[in-house]
Amino acid sequence: MEILNQLFSSGSYIPHGHCYLWQSPLVWLHILSDGFTTLAYYSIPLMLVYFIRQREDVPFRSIFWLFSAFILTCGTTHVMEIWTLWHPTYWLSGSLKALTALVSCYTAIELVPVIPVALSMPSAEDLRIANIALKTEIEERKRIETKLQYRLNFDRLVAELSTQFINLDADALSGGIDQALEELAIFMQAEHSYLFRASPEQKTFSLAHQWSASDFLPPADVIDVPYAMFPWGTAQLTQGHVINVPNVAKLPPEAAQDQAHWTSRQIQAVLCVPLSIEDKFMGWMGFASYTREHNWSNESIQLLTIFAQMLAHTLNRQEVEAARATAQKQLETVFSETPSLTAIADFNGYFQLLSPRFSELLGYSQTELLSQPFLNFVHPDDHASTTTEVAQLTAGNNVIGFENRYRCRDGGYRWLAWFASALPEEQTIYATAVDITERKLEQFALTQQNQGLQLLSNLTLNIRQSREIDAVLQQTTEGLQVFLETDRVSILEITSEGCIVRAEAVLPGHSHIIGEQFLDPCFATDYTDRYRDGQPSMMVDVSQADIQDCHRDLLNRLNVKANLIAPIMNQEQVWGLLVAHQCDHPRQWKTLEIDLLKQVADQISVGLSQWQFLTQLEVLVRDRSTALVTSQKQFRSLFEAAPDLIYMLDTDGIIQRVNPAVTDNLGFEESELIHHPLPEFLTSDCQTTYLQEFEPLLSTGFHRQEMQLRCKNGAVVTMDSSCTVVDPDQDPYILVLQRDISEQKLIESMKDEFVSVVSHELRTPLTSIHGSITLLSSGKLGDFSEQAQVLLNIALRNTDRLNHLINDVLDLERITSGKVVMAKQRCCVSELLTQATQEMQSMAVSEKITLIMNPLNQEIYADPDHIMQALTNLLSNAIKFSSPQETIWLTATIQENNVLFEVKDQGRGIPHDKIEQIFERFQQVDASDARQKGGTGLGLPICRQIIERHGGKIWAESVEGQGSSLYFTLPTFASVHPNSVV
Repeated sequence: MEILNQLFSSGSYIPHGHCYLWQSPLVWLHILSDGFTTLAYYSIPLMLVYFIRQREDVPFRSIFWLFSAFILTCGTTHVMEIWTLWHPTYWLSGSLKALTALVSCYTAIELVPVIPVALSMPSAEDLRIANIALKTEIEERKRIETKLQYRLNFDRLVAELSTQFINLDADALSGGIDQALEELAIFMQAEHSYLFRASPEQKTFSLAHQWSASDFLPPADVIDVPYAMFPWGTAQLTQGHVINVPNVAKLPPEAAQDQAHWTSRQIQAVLCVPLSIEDKFMGWMGFASYTREHNWSNESIQLLTIFAQMLAHTLNRQEVEAARATAQKQLETVFSETPSLTAIADFNGYFQLLSPRFSELLGYSQTELLSQPFLNFVHPDDHASTTTEVAQLTAGNNVIGFENRYRCRDGGYRWLAWFASALPEEQTIYATAVDITERKLEQFALTQQNQGLQLLSNLTLNIRQSREIDAVLQQTTEGLQVFLETDRVSILEITSEGCIVRAEAVLPGHSHIIGEQFLDPCFATDYTDRYRDGQPSMMVDVSQADIQDCHRDLLNRLNVKANLIAPIMNQEQVWGLLVAHQCDHPRQWKTLEIDLLKQVADQISVGLSQWQFLTQLEVLVRDRSTALVTSQKQFRSLFEAAPDLIYMLDTDGIIQRVNPAVTDNLGFEESELIHHPLPEFLTSDCQTTYLQEFEPLLSTGFHRQEMQLRCKNGAVVTMDSSCTVVDPDQDPYILVLQRDISEQKLIESMKDEFVSVVSHELRTPLTSIHGSITLLSSGKLGDFSEQAQVLLNIALRNTDRLNHLINDVLDLERITSGKVVMAKQRCCVSELLTQATQEMQSMAVSEKITLIMNPLNQEIYADPDHIMQALTNLLSNAIKFSSPQETIWLTATIQENNVLFEVKDQGRGIPHDKIEQIFERFQQVDASDARQKGGTGLGLPICRQIIERHGGKIWAESVEGQGSSLYFTLPTFASVHPNSVV
């Protein structure tokens, strides 16, 4: 049974087809050859059997049977040749061959005695005819054998060359191509073989390799030859066609240009096989004959085509490997030089390439990092999330900002944020990482700090809102115990005899000490002295602490291994202690924990003071309530008895309450005034001004205006009115105080008429005098003596001064009397400052003064002409009272809803007792200034009237001998018109 199994088993043998490299033409050649041979061998015995059956007289019948058996077994061996191409049952094949040999030998033995008899049988003519037939058969067999041998040799050559190219590296490829060209050219009887590489982008080709027989001189190097030089051949090759030209002279007309080039090189026959992969044309391999026409067989062309395809793949592989090597080298260069964390990993979970920064950061060598799965370095808590992200990458999704922790050699961990993408077809992951450890630590510290602040805020709120001191202390210890993650937090109140535990939060398993009183000598007066500065203390390890024995014994009884203590102060005395105990191990307390414990202790201190204060406040409130009732009675008495008119308006300007003086002076009943708007009782001019200033009043909180009110009997009275917004943040109302100034206005009117008459009567002759003196001082009426010229100049200056004085008096009176209307509008502060500086620049230059202006991009609600008048007046004064080479600054800044203007100089300054006097009429710091510096003493009063008419304030600040600063404020446009779009 084993023999049969072995006979029909293929074992570990390889099929015979491998010897033919499974080349289809070669395999089919053998199949067909053996098949037809078998058919012939099986046909011959049949014919022999048929023959001897028909010719019973034929001698040597046994020989015929033996020949039939011999031929039949021979045919069977050919069948096995076909069978063993795929099934290596060589034992069976050999057995059949052995049987064939046995039959053959037996037939030969049987022929020995038959031969003499057989020789005597045929005639000479028969033999001649048989010999002719046999000779013809032999010649045909030789021809076939020669052809088969050529094919076999060519197949062998192509197979050998193909095997060589498969194993060649890039450096040996060039020599291998040269050798192949030589062997193929010799075998194909060509005098010249060559290989051209094409450049499809430039549409050129260049000679890369060539071989030429010794009798023929090869052409020189051919580089960058255009396709257009061989248009017909190039077109055939780029389309994948083989060019087989047995006779160059017989090329078609469309190949005339190619024919001319080949003829010029004395080429008789050409064979070109394209080198291409799919649609990529790489060049061609060519063979040329210089001595004769050459018709290459289709079998040769077919085998060359197969070799050309193999060579094209080899060349393409070389290009790909060269490009890959270059890219790999560039990648390694980038990785070695980049300061960032860059990595390449495979889908199996291993790093393939890492930048040196990984080793620097984690402390592991490149070998250690590459030899283990990267999950081995990931924090155990991050394994699941990391695996999930890797799965996302393998699915073709990108990873952006994924965070995990990587272990360092020292046992610590670094936080990394990953940005990665993958190429599934290459099974490769490309990633960069950012070390975010510091940010994570900051976030953790910030989170812990926020938790501490939240705890502190909650405890502070409890302390502020609750009067239950013990409940608040208990909540405080519970909150601290959770935040500090410690075993016990307690609050001890220091007494004259020791201390008592007022509140406690303790973990299960530890003893409770709340309510216990420790009468221990450790809590004597000198113990609390160390906490009088309010600073906390701590013990990292009680066993190593430098403390008294009694203190150590107490802590050991409570199993305390580390503690943190903050004093609770009350009126600069130590009221008690806020204590945190760690009972299972020593502990290094963090700065945040120490600060938080101190802040909580401080808040308890505040709470103690608050609770004591509230107790005292309750008594005080009772006393003050009684006083408030008395005060309200007094206010009502004053409100009712006040001689001035008093109104209380709501924020819409509606009268809510009036005192008796209003009804007495205006003649209206109180019911006729209440719930009516105040402008209803004003003249039309006053109504306009009042309504314009009402909205700014609500913003600025104060407004002053002269109001003309109509009495019930029709009379008009003038009131000096001041409007103030009271309690603007809670329940605002407007308090209006009015005083009758009708008689005062009558007097002022008479004064104005007097001033007008006097100024008119003075201005006319003064103008004439000024003109005459100017004409005389000009020298047009003759020359005067030096003394007379001096007197004329003095007179001219005095007339100028008198003229300025009259103008200033008239301006001041017009502004004061309200005859000048402030045409307020939206103004740009920067433009006002620039214009004022430009107007005073010439005066400053003449006095050798430097003006510096700092612009402000802000808008105000003001009359630009009058504000310019105020600014130039202030700058003029600063220039007059500054020395040469000094500097004057003009600046503006924002202060809440106002713009603060400042004119600062480096002059002699203003005495403190005259700071307020300078804003009065005809007041100057030094009486001699009027003569030396000029001026009328009315500039600052005019400025004051202008600024106050705008709802602003003006004042001066000065250090004598160091200079002065004049300030004034004006409301911003947004504060006056909050609903306007700025």
